[in-house]
Amino acid sequence: MRNVAKAVTLAIFVLFLAALLLILAFARPTPSVSAEKGSVKDAILLDAAYRFPNADKIDIVQLEKKGNDEVFVVRVTYNYSSVCPKRYHVYYTYPDGRFMPEYPVKVVTDCNMCKDVKEGCFITYEEEAIIASVNLNGTEAVRSFVLSEKPTAYVLKKGNVWRVLWLKDGRGYDVTLSDHGQLLNISRVEGVEVGTEAGPSNNSSGQVAPT
Repeated sequence: MRNVAKAVTLAIFVLFLAALLLILAFARPTPSVSAEKGSVKDAILLDAAYRFPNADKIDIVQLEKKGNDEVFVVRVTYNYSSVCPKRYHVYYTYPDGRFMPEYPVKVVTDCNMCKDVKEGCFITYEEEAIIASVNLNGTEAVRSFVLSEKPTAYVLKKGNVWRVLWLKDGRGYDVTLSDHGQLLNISRVEGVEVGTEAGPSNNSSGQVAPT
């Protein structure tokens, strides 16, 4: 009986150890935040990149105060260079040396935004500018180019004017929009190089800075 009891005890211990190893193997660690291990922002971006590995863009877009806490608003965008990018916001609360992310909040998910509108549509985010650049009346050629060529989108904003460039191998379309969804100009561009200077005029080559 004593040998049987030892065998049962050993078996229980082995099962417990195996379960513990499985938990450790599949658990998703959250980076600790401390002055010695880097800034809070770096830790948050690292955590977001780990949680959303398939996102095209991840960055901190806003810092809010909530009582004694700081709330970091992180933008997470999927399918950025497409006719329907999707944007989410994740809120990280940083109280007393630790942070806790909330579930993603949908911000831009309407693929039909600005389609068949007569009075325009208000554009707040760059993802909305991308959608509008292929949905507004008069952008049919741009949409066809995006769907067939799979170009890269570059978005710039100056004042109340959005500019979306769709480029592949230095050629593509330059679409200018107002922040109220009015199509201001469309032009074909060639010989465009992606660089650090804001770039080409409506029908000339130059450089453009991606966002």
